[in-house]
Amino acid sequence: MDRFREVAERLQGPLAPVMIPFNEDDSIAWDALSKFVNWEVEQGVPMMWLTPGTSQYYILTGQEIRDLTRCIAEANAGRAVFIAATKPWPVHECIDFVDYCREVGADVVKVIVDWSRGPGEDELFEFYRQIAQATDFPLLAYTLGTPGLSPALAARLAELPQVIGLKNDTNDHERHAAYLQACGPGFVPITGGMMRPIFWGWDFGARAFADIFTLFRPEISLAFFHHMQRGELAEAAAIMHNYEDVLYPAFRQLGNFKICAKAALWLTGHYPTPRMRLPFRAATSEEILKVREVLQRLEIPVVVSP
Repeated sequence: MDRFREVAERLQGPLAPVMIPFNEDDSIAWDALSKFVNWEVEQGVPMMWLTPGTSQYYILTGQEIRDLTRCIAEANAGRAVFIAATKPWPVHECIDFVDYCREVGADVVKVIVDWSRGPGEDELFEFYRQIAQATDFPLLAYTLGTPGLSPALAARLAELPQVIGLKNDTNDHERHAAYLQACGPGFVPITGGMMRPIFWGWDFGARAFADIFTLFRPEISLAFFHHMQRGELAEAAAIMHNYEDVLYPAFRQLGNFKICAKAALWLTGHYPTPRMRLPFRAATSEEILKVREVLQRLEIPVVVSP
């Protein structure tokens, strides 16, 4: 029981959503991935995770996901909190994967549910309960889209010692506050992608957030969080305005947020290519130039000339 609380207490601050680097032949660039993970840890990023979206799980094989998990765990070497993730697998396959994650050195496993299929709440609780009882390892639940994980179901899951939190990908501030209020202080809902939900939910107990700036300028994310910890709301709000309110509208205007983020990782010298792996397209030359302009406007160093 104490081990679960200890891991939950470490889920604070900005979290890096790891994108997968690909070579020109669509193979995974393992060396680049290892170097990137090590760089993230050296910059002071306290957490990182794999996701079905940003990490492109939808085009990875089960073996690639295992190899990916091992690669990140070995490069991290227990320094940051590493949150691995399943695909929408059946119970027995999730259990097997959680055991694998324990073996290679991950800290938590996020168990993915396909919300587009409309699962029932009682069935969802039983799904997570069976995995929790069979693995005795820290787990995160997952919510995305409609109807998503209700606060009532989150409260039921919070009673399972192994389920220490959830990933809230809805960007719904009111829903996030409802999770925090329903589940109590020991349960950690983590927001996906932005600083703003933490700013809004701080008084409710929000403390952990995925943030794109961790991918190429982590000091921005860390400075925002430290201002929040010190109660310096004006300074934290200024960071959101100066960085988040510039990058997000620009990337969305280009039409595909993920390809822009991958292009930024290439432009900043972290990844060997901006590829997204077929059948998904990479950024065009014109889009890469616009991403470059955004990075330069934000004074994020660009080391590759497109």
